[in-house]
Amino acid sequence: MRQPLFTKRWIDTPYYIPIVIWRNILQRIHLRKALTWLLFLYGLQCNALSYANIDSLFALAYAHSQDSTLVMKINDEIRLKFYKTPKESLQYAIRLDSIANKQNTSEYAEINSTLGLAYYVNEDYENAISHLLLSLRLFEKEGNRLKIAEVLNSLASVYQVRQEVETSVHYFKKSLALFENLRDSNWIASVNANLGAHLMEYNRLTEAEPYFERAMELFSMMGNKVYLGYTQLNLGSLKVNQGKYWEAIQLFESSIAYISYEANPLIHAVARTGIGQSYMELNDMTNSELYLLQGYAISQEIDHMEQLKSSTELLSQYYEKTKDYRKAYIHLKEWSALQDSFLTAAQDQRLVNALKKYEVEKKEQEITLLSVANENKDLRIQRSRRNLLLSLLSLLGISVFSFQIYRSRKKTRSFNRQLQNQKEIITKSLVEKDILLREIHHRVKNNLQIITSLLGIQSRKVRDKAAYDALQEGRTRVHSMLLLHQELYKKESLTSLNIQ
Repeated sequence: MRQPLFTKRWIDTPYYIPIVIWRNILQRIHLRKALTWLLFLYGLQCNALSYANIDSLFALAYAHSQDSTLVMKINDEIRLKFYKTPKESLQYAIRLDSIANKQNTSEYAEINSTLGLAYYVNEDYENAISHLLLSLRLFEKEGNRLKIAEVLNSLASVYQVRQEVETSVHYFKKSLALFENLRDSNWIASVNANLGAHLMEYNRLTEAEPYFERAMELFSMMGNKVYLGYTQLNLGSLKVNQGKYWEAIQLFESSIAYISYEANPLIHAVARTGIGQSYMELNDMTNSELYLLQGYAISQEIDHMEQLKSSTELLSQYYEKTKDYRKAYIHLKEWSALQDSFLTAAQDQRLVNALKKYEVEKKEQEITLLSVANENKDLRIQRSRRNLLLSLLSLLGISVFSFQIYRSRKKTRSFNRQLQNQKEIITKSLVEKDILLREIHHRVKNNLQIITSLLGIQSRKVRDKAAYDALQEGRTRVHSMLLLHQELYKKESLTSLNIQ
């Protein structure tokens, strides 16, 4: 199933769609720094004060604790920095909350909304929900319907990330109803597009379709052709999933007509690949190959690995269907290599998790071993006391004394067997740890090799000498780290490494 291209959330602005587009695009190619900059430009569209200025504002706020205007100015400045510096934004939001006037309902609601969003961008979803719900209750008390709708949209986004589908859909619909009541066309169109993409993620195509159509209608009425093109792209993907290929082709073609190649080449790659897939399903192989190759070429040009993977998979299916098995094999092999590169990161994470699990198990084994040692110690003390007692009462019962000695020896053997078993378990665990560490060094070395290759490819495209030198220097440094991990992988002992 073709997934919606745009599913993530910028949750505190009506300019959701372009931000969602860029965030999803850039997450797939691991360019989060670029994502931060684009979110800053699209979602905020203004210049932020430096943190030194925010600190100055805090100093003024401490001196004039009743100045609500000053507090809200700090609140606005914090919001400008959510995605650029999320950790610092959270620290400032917590600091602002500490000086908030809880008697001023509107001010306290705004600050809790900001704090909730700060927790959201730092992926602390429990605290995000807690503060957003508090903000929602305060805005409801104030009767501020616009803010209520915005907070509901934010809550929907948090629950969407947590994959609580029904809860997320519930909040989206409540938010949408309020925006419709307020007749805010920007927000109505954006929430419709958000909700459609969210439902499409879970293959709820029949439910998603009317939301996309409503968003398209509003964007068209507002003359917003760019957002209209983005929505048409998602709706085109939905039509492919429904098997309505001619409708999908028309939507994809309309999408790339509204969005220029220079503005967003990835949209053209996705749309042309979708058109090629639709023609293939309609058995129009000539047009199918043309568009699939166009999408493939654009994906290569912009070096977008996720879209390139999709294009190679469809080209492999196309050539298999046309019985050109050599080309089908070539593209299938390329798709497999791309798939492996995406799986590497997940495998590395599994190795790290396994190592953490080993550390926990090791501690539990140490605790168990210590408990056994304590039990042995207690047993020895008890035996000494018994022996002393038996020596004093030896005249009264040699038979009882013999029985106690036998019992004591039996328990000692049992505990010795336990100790031996624990020793074998720990030895086995240490071997597994060594294997895991070597595998991690091997994975890191492979990833660093990929990075050096990518830097080499990029440096060949750079004309500016300073940029070229910087790329080469970065490549050299990464290569040095690669050699260290390679040496660690080869060494029998991982405790030390001669770097001379």
